[in-house]
Amino acid sequence: MRRGRPPHYTRGVGGSPDSFTVLVIDDDPTMRELVGAFLRKSGMQTVTADDGPAGLEIAQARADIDGIVLDVMMPGMDGHTVLEQLKGSDETRAIPVLLLTAHANQDGDVLRSIEGGAVDHVEKPFRGAILAAKVRSMCEQYREHSGMQARAETAETMANTDALTGLPNRRAFDLELARVAPRCQPQQRALCLIMVDVDRFKGVNDDHGHDAGDAVLRWLGDVLAAASGQAFRLGGEEFCLILEEAELAAAERAAAELVAAVRTGRCTLPDGSTLPLTVSAGVAVAGTHNGHAVDDLPKRADAALYAAKSGGRDRHVVEDAG
Repeated sequence: MRRGRPPHYTRGVGGSPDSFTVLVIDDDPTMRELVGAFLRKSGMQTVTADDGPAGLEIAQARADIDGIVLDVMMPGMDGHTVLEQLKGSDETRAIPVLLLTAHANQDGDVLRSIEGGAVDHVEKPFRGAILAAKVRSMCEQYREHSGMQARAETAETMANTDALTGLPNRRAFDLELARVAPRCQPQQRALCLIMVDVDRFKGVNDDHGHDAGDAVLRWLGDVLAAASGQAFRLGGEEFCLILEEAELAAAERAAAELVAAVRTGRCTLPDGSTLPLTVSAGVAVAGTHNGHAVDDLPKRADAALYAAKSGGRDRHVVEDAG
């Protein structure tokens, strides 16, 4: 988590609101000012730190750092150690780093920089225009990559989310079940599915309209999201809960609590009226009672759900443990 502003930093002046912000870490105040002057002249903003710990604190605290110019030779914590800690943190790993070194022509130092995760290096004394061009290039690539990554993550989230309820959808359910199921048998962990279906949902649409039906599904999604386990909308009026490490008794208790919560609750429809609802639930568990069988778990939960519907609705049924 990004923390508040650290106590030791200075911000450079200049640059537009959408310009790059570069953190300069160097123990030499003259060098910090020289680097900052060239970067600001090129339209970038600068934040400076006079040693490695202060630089790490700023990098971790601020979400607007687009790149870091890092001196290698510093007392206490040298640049390579700072680079190692930057790349070892989830908060700062992706920020590109350019190293300033007096030994850029020595293979060992250059290789250490590359292996440590530095994007580039510049030898001291440097030409200001070259330094600024390299820093701008790495910041542009970072912004572009971050934008592409954010768009990809957004697309993935949308592909796995039910638009009406905001719950994970059928695709997300299949992926999650494939992820957790292999842990069940070798580690002897119980895995439970509770299939849930709205009773007489067609009547809601017929009597109150599809807007009311949507309101019911959203309300039920909220109820399931607050229940034990991870909730999914599989489609239509069918939902599911995945509970890890829940043996038969715990799974049955969770299903009973869910059915009761729906029965005692009231869904508010678009016209302001409230509607009583009930659901049926089918419970299937891969646990010690059946050798942690997971392959047909959804099919078994569906069968138990059908039994609950056939048995009068507004109830839960646990699969035949025998």
